[in-house]
Amino acid sequence: MVGEDHSEQAIRIAEAEVAEWLEEVRVAKARVEMEEQKLRQAMRNLDTAKEFLELLHQRYGTRVRSEASRYLGPGSGVKLRDAALAVIERAGRATPREIIAELQARGFEFGKHPLRQLHAALLNNDKATKGGGGTWHWKGAGQVEMPLASVESHE
Repeated sequence: MVGEDHSEQAIRIAEAEVAEWLEEVRVAKARVEMEEQKLRQAMRNLDTAKEFLELLHQRYGTRVRSEASRYLGPGSGVKLRDAALAVIERAGRATPREIIAELQARGFEFGKHPLRQLHAALLNNDKATKGGGGTWHWKGAGQVEMPLASVESHE
């Protein structure tokens, strides 16, 4: 009987260890899936940025300088100000929520406060003014620093 008790105890210990290992594998698999999802999003952002940069280069024939401030979406390479102005130029006028919805529909990402980000990006620009009701109006002075086609769907 004593020998059986030790073997049963050894089996229970082994089963507990296997259960712990299986849980560790499950957690590791979930982490890998999450990282894969982040990688897929980063690749989509990179593809979008490449398209924008190619269009800018075609339109202006110059290299686009990269700046770290007020970029829209991680690694996108397109400034929020330029993308928002392109939406306003195309529409003639748009509310902040319409601008944000349009940009999000095109794959842009915002932080926790998209209205604040948009407002800060559009301050002190000479191409659009904020009118009554918070609507932004295109002044028609000059062109946006990015092609309007870049705001079109990239499907």
